[in-house]
Amino acid sequence: MGLLDRRLTLLLALVALTGLAIALPRVAEDAPESAAVLSLPSSLDGWVMATGAPEDVLPRDPRAIDAARATYVKDGRTVFVGIGRYRQRSDPDWRPSINLIAPEHGVASVSRESLTIGLGGGAARPLPVNFVSVRQPDGDVSVLYWYQVGHETMADTVRLRLALLANALRLRGQEVWLVRIATSTAVRPADFVRVFHPWLVKALSP
Repeated sequence: MGLLDRRLTLLLALVALTGLAIALPRVAEDAPESAAVLSLPSSLDGWVMATGAPEDVLPRDPRAIDAARATYVKDGRTVFVGIGRYRQRSDPDWRPSINLIAPEHGVASVSRESLTIGLGGGAARPLPVNFVSVRQPDGDVSVLYWYQVGHETMADTVRLRLALLANALRLRGQEVWLVRIATSTAVRPADFVRVFHPWLVKALSP
């Protein structure tokens, strides 16, 4: 199936799910949600946590119900992690804000691309992520990010909308998360992602 056919299939599915979500009565305003965001680990394979993360690297998103941010250091390298939990709705006013993924004030240029990160191991699927590179007068910022709905990892916002519409058809929706991993350089922190993602999947397991 070609790229155009896949996009058309996703679009038709999105339209169909939207119709179903509108037609069916809602059981409640929101499905039950967990009490708080995940607690980030104090260390991961030699990466040691420091408190918080700078606003000029990982901006806060006011749409998030809960959020956790931390700095990790290993062998002189630093990465910043941000996790946000969002309402289980397809309403665009509640989805993660694409404009707050990475800093945009005072930037010289912004580039975006989609890519995959190999996680190692024969059975492990490559992780789909988005990459944002921001060039500022005083330095670069690089952010890898993806969405988690339940145990499904996705980078495409169309797939996110499909998953959120599917949430509307369930008696109990799945948790919606935005995961961001950043550096204050142009380096992509793929090696940290390979350590962090397995921890995240396990932490989200019931």
